[in-house]
Order: sequence, then structure tokens, then C-alpha cells
Amino acid sequence: MAKIGLIVFMVAMMAVALVVEGGCDVESLSPCWAALGGATPSALCCRRLRDEKDCLTCDNLKKYQKYITRNQAERIARACNVPIPEC
Repeated sequence: MAKIGLIVFMVAMMAVALVVEGGCDVESLSPCWAALGGATPSALCCRRLRDEKDCLTCDNLKKYQKYITRNQAERIARACNVPIPEC
């Protein structure tokens, strides 16, 4: 089963700052904010997650783990059918 590194970074970056970093446009991930609180990710959120693959790394999972739990990241990834790298 896939790990949660991809989604953790993207959503955590949204919570930290809306900047473009390393090819990752976190501002475009704002439709995913509601999913952090337990809402079902919207179709727009899922599209943006797939578009921002540069945000999805294991290193970023570790870096931003205090902003998003593994459970949150796994739930969002599953709901959006977004692959997550093995970390």
C-alpha cells in the first residue's frame, strides 16, 4: 500500500505558506483545505493534487508532519486516488 508522503507535503505546505517552492505551487492547493478538517476532498482538490506532483516527496512528508497527520494524508490520497511514494 502506498505511503502518505505525497499528500502530507502538499497539504502541509498550504497550512504553512502560500508560495511557489521547487516547482510546487501550493497556492493552487487551497481547494484541499477543507479536507484537512475531515470533509471529502472536492473534485477540484483532487485535480490540483494530481497536477502538483512536484510537491509529493518523502522528504516533505517528514518536514511537514507536524502540520498534517498520517491519517489525514492517507484519507485524502485514497479519496483522490493519488499515488504516494513508499517512504
